[in-house]
Amino acid sequence: MAKSKKQLDLFTSNVNLEVLNVKKTKSKVYQKINTKIKKLHKEKEVLELLKAKILDVNKEYNERITPLQDEIFKLEEQALLLFEKFRDKKSVGKHYKEMALDQIRSIISHFSNAGYMSPEVSKIEKELRQNDFYLSEEEEEEAREMFQNMMNEIKEQTGISPDITFEELKNMSMEDITDRLQQEIFEHHKASEEQERLEYQQEKQNYNDDTFKKIYKVLAKILHPDKQNNEEIANKEQLMKDLSQAWEERDYLKLLEINALVNPNTEEIKLDNKHLKEIERHITEELEEIKRFKLAVKHNVTEEFSRYNDFYHVLKSKREAKFKELEEIMQEGIVDKKEFNKVNFKSIKNTKAYLDETDFGFEDDFLNLFMEGLEDELEDDFEDDFEDDFEDDFEDDFFN
Repeated sequence: MAKSKKQLDLFTSNVNLEVLNVKKTKSKVYQKINTKIKKLHKEKEVLELLKAKILDVNKEYNERITPLQDEIFKLEEQALLLFEKFRDKKSVGKHYKEMALDQIRSIISHFSNAGYMSPEVSKIEKELRQNDFYLSEEEEEEAREMFQNMMNEIKEQTGISPDITFEELKNMSMEDITDRLQQEIFEHHKASEEQERLEYQQEKQNYNDDTFKKIYKVLAKILHPDKQNNEEIANKEQLMKDLSQAWEERDYLKLLEINALVNPNTEEIKLDNKHLKEIERHITEELEEIKRFKLAVKHNVTEEFSRYNDFYHVLKSKREAKFKELEEIMQEGIVDKKEFNKVNFKSIKNTKAYLDETDFGFEDDFLNLFMEGLEDELEDDFEDDFEDDFEDDFEDDFFN
């Protein structure tokens, strides 16, 4: 019971170096550390509360809003497939195919921005990209230059040279490109962090002194899984992991906190000014990390933080009202999408019959000549004669 009470005390703002069994000195660093320790524990308490609230909001969002978003995406995907089906019909004129293609591009762009990419959507997006790369020599040279500029900009901003060639780009979907870039950025950061860790470890060997070793060995014996203690220690397994981390990072503050929890009757620990400055550095880094996290929440840098700021209020009733408002908006969106798809399905289904029944006033041979594209001049005259008259009716039928 005594150790449980001691453990509880460590998570209050009353923690200082004396509580951690460090011998008091007149050093200014000693006083600065005590001030920062109090601030650190207060910030940790706020941070834990903030994280709990974010988890709470995200859980509710995922249960209530995400299914509605998914349904809208599925409906938009149906519209995309209908436009693609319409565009593939031989009986549809070039002008209307281009209009359908614009709709397809618009929907895919929306999906890309929203991070939604099913296999069907990815396939269509990839085919469009491949068609876009049928370029003249001049256009291809310009595209290559733009591609190289983009790669240079990525390298300048991230320090990474993406392993993607222009030829590969022709056969890659946006999903493939995004995945490749994200993987390379992840591996780059991982390698950088590992290098920094190794350099830091090498630097920290200077602090691997007898005092640190002595405290570590005593705690390792107490927390070892095979060690039977007269008094049960709460969270023994987690404390052993924390101790190992403290050893890896040469983190005196973490070591002292664990020591105060599991070995409170130890003699006072004497630390010189170099050790105290190292403790101060660790505390400063933790405070900076908490500050960065809180700023990220405040400025909505990720979707999960944006949800928190949009939906969290002190009063549960206010948050509930916000959720209901969004649900109503999205339900209306679902109805609109269904109606939109229904109209387009009907129009696409009847397109071939509509065109077949339309009398353009030409002899069959002349019409066949035009449809085969053998005379560009006749095509221009043909469009001038009838396009304006039947285009409005067709657009009303297809797009309204």
